[in-house]
Amino acid sequence: AASDARFAAMEQRMAQLEDKLDASERTVAAQQELLNSRAVPAVSAGSEPSKLDAFFDTVSLGGYVSASYVYNNNNPDDSIYAQSVNQFDLDHNTFTLDGAKLEIGRVAAAPGEAGFQLDLMFGDDGGILGAYRFNTDGYASDNFVYVQEMYASYNWNDVVMKFGKWETLLGSEVIDTVANRNVTQGLLFTYAIPLVHTGLLANGKISEEWGWAVAVANGWNNATDTNDNKGVLGQLSFASGAFSSALSTYYGSDGNTGFAGQSVESVGQDRALVLDWTATWVASDALTFWGNLDWGKQDDVEFVNGPQTVGSVANAQWYGASVGGQYAFDDRTSLALRGDGTVIAWGDNG
Repeated sequence: AASDARFAAMEQRMAQLEDKLDASERTVAAQQELLNSRAVPAVSAGSEPSKLDAFFDTVSLGGYVSASYVYNNNNPDDSIYAQSVNQFDLDHNTFTLDGAKLEIGRVAAAPGEAGFQLDLMFGDDGGILGAYRFNTDGYASDNFVYVQEMYASYNWNDVVMKFGKWETLLGSEVIDTVANRNVTQGLLFTYAIPLVHTGLLANGKISEEWGWAVAVANGWNNATDTNDNKGVLGQLSFASGAFSSALSTYYGSDGNTGFAGQSVESVGQDRALVLDWTATWVASDALTFWGNLDWGKQDDVEFVNGPQTVGSVANAQWYGASVGGQYAFDDRTSLALRGDGTVIAWGDNG
């Protein structure tokens, strides 16, 4: 009898707990329904996803951090700017924060789509690209920032137009060392071609294999027009299977050549002309070869460095070649070798 009473009490207790659980579940459901009814709508407003939400879903964010140590076996007396043959890695016997890159952008992939790109370079490379280092007496900091690219883009019937600042069409290498096959950029990158332009660029396809690009810009590496003259760029490219190639050109009056100095003819009225050819052949999954040729000229150049007497004025021509190969051992490890050289010729400016 006692056991029957205990079982009856337990059944009564379990029934009470089940009633409380059901009540709690009903309360939670009611509270959730209330919260949903008072939820804050999306930034774009409305209960359904908007075009603005979809746009931000396509925005990409990226970047990298690069550091190095460089030692020159010649052990130069002055460690600052001891290796002017390179675009970057200029100093001897020093640890360097080369660059901290921040990239944010959206590709205008389909007709009718708009996009943008903002690339900021911090650190030593930012100071070199912005010429801050060269204007600093007693350089000892790395707190530089350089706007590498900043443009808006629009896809008009598969013709992509960019308005703002963008990297040049010329050359087989780019500013971001991590995107190149070698750890340093070559002599053609440093001396023979411009690096960036500010203006309007359009590019598209002629066919599956052939592409084109045209642009008008303020000039050669200058963010603003310094002489009321514009530069123009053009490119014809080809890609089929394992082979790709491009012929690019720059023509403009900008008062600046990367190799030797600057034009002195009334703030740079003399035109600079550069022809650039690149080719890449992917021989196998592991082996790739590439080449680059450049030729350029500008009259009435005041030489500020190089073999010509500093401060002298002459007509200048320059040309160079670069060839290289890369062997990939796996997805993360490869060996790349490059050989390049440039020559400058000058003559009487009369």
